[in-house]
Amino acid sequence: MSITLNADTSNGLVMTSDTSGEIKLQSAGADIATVDSSGVSATTFTPTSSTAPTNGVYLPTTNTVGISTNSTERMRVASDGKVFIGTTSYTGKVNISQSAGDWVIVEDSTFAGTQYFTSYRSSGTQIGTITGNGTNVAYNTSSDYRLKNNVAPMSGSIDRLKQLNPSTWSWTTDGSHGEGFLAHEAQTVVPEAVTGTHNEVDDDGNPVYQGIDQSKLVPLLTSALQEAITKIEDLETRIEALENA
Repeated sequence: MSITLNADTSNGLVMTSDTSGEIKLQSAGADIATVDSSGVSATTFTPTSSTAPTNGVYLPTTNTVGISTNSTERMRVASDGKVFIGTTSYTGKVNISQSAGDWVIVEDSTFAGTQYFTSYRSSGTQIGTITGNGTNVAYNTSSDYRLKNNVAPMSGSIDRLKQLNPSTWSWTTDGSHGEGFLAHEAQTVVPEAVTGTHNEVDDDGNPVYQGIDQSKLVPLLTSALQEAITKIEDLETRIEALENA
């Protein structure tokens, strides 16, 4: 035996049965979902809006899944697994766009201790986090000794530091003041601080810009300062010895 439940536009809820061995949910005679020996299958939800995706899940302004009159698309889960929030541009696996206001990540206010807002993993190993402690936020990259081999003191740091070229500039976007390092110059001294390739372009000839994580310059700066302090202390000892001779 099988049962079909149809939300008919003329007669209301209509239930019929046959011998197909299925359970069907219909709206105005059109199948919405079917349960049979193979499992559950459902039709794709597609809104009447011109912005509707051809595949995936559509969440209109009312935050309900399905078709809504005069609705605006807010979120899309595409058939290829990409997720879009506030955008439909294919720029990555997860895309979030906001034209105004703030994006807010909220942790339970009653939670004590370290709060993990975001965890980044590669092949199952945690490589970075964004955490909070109820007062401020920390942006963390992996540094546990158990993740490292061949640990040794840095040397020759003063010579490397002298190769860095701190600069000032005006940003091409709005002319505002900037200061720091040119990525490709810093890359020759501290490669791990810079991402991308000098003068790289994509298949259409558009620039693929380099970036820099200036926090990765701190070990070199610290080591160079320690070397300088050692030299200063050595000079002070020699001067004191000369003065007391």
